[in-house]
Amino acid sequence: MIAEKDIINKLADVPLAFLDNAATNDRKRFAILFLLGHNWEKPSFILTKRSRFVPQPGDISFPGGAIDPSLDISFAGRIRQGLVPVYDADIGKGISCHREMSLLTATALREAGEEIGICPSDVSIKGILPPYDLKIFAKKIVPIVGKVTREWQVALSEEVERLVELPLSAFFNEENYVRLEISHGVGRSTFPAIAIPNNSDDDILWGATLFIIEDFLRRCFNFHFPEWRDKRLVSRILDERYLYGENADGRVRRLNPGEK
Repeated sequence: MIAEKDIINKLADVPLAFLDNAATNDRKRFAILFLLGHNWEKPSFILTKRSRFVPQPGDISFPGGAIDPSLDISFAGRIRQGLVPVYDADIGKGISCHREMSLLTATALREAGEEIGICPSDVSIKGILPPYDLKIFAKKIVPIVGKVTREWQVALSEEVERLVELPLSAFFNEENYVRLEISHGVGRSTFPAIAIPNNSDDDILWGATLFIIEDFLRRCFNFHFPEWRDKRLVSRILDERYLYGENADGRVRRLNPGEK
């Protein structure tokens, strides 16, 4: 098994030019906390299942959201000054002192705290992954990689149905891979996906989150997903409820500007 320090070294190879060329529109940039479980002898990813009250209900994803300048800029300043020590001691100053990195880190930690109740002191930041463009929602998602340092008192917001701990080993078992067929307004599309082990087929890992994990596995473990086009077929419908979520009365929501 790869050591934690090796993860930091692998992530240090990620080009940081995108941090220097960050878009000026904060609402288009989203930070997620790519969270690794605290037990490194049995490595896992800490994810959430999105509730029916938010867009993309039922999806498995990392906690995260949009930059909120009113909250995140001051938090980022405290992170850069070392007043909130969240970076692993082995991370270089090129990352830990970078203004944009600290802003994205602040956003990811704040959102994770709001969604699952984890505190910055419960997380050690190991690095960053390249941004992922989620074009359907006009988002640029930046994954901040962190590891849980200790058990915490989980407190879920209404955005989260439940916490999902997915073992790293699940990706090395080809039986977990499925072929996901999405029906939408203009036809059907097929994607690789993971059927979460020990759960029903309602829990499917796909899309941006899956591709971000694939990038991490490729960089840190030199692992590539197996051929998936011949795997078991699972079907889903992408409709208005998926795009917007629903209200408590069951009606489709309509987002306010800037909502996630």
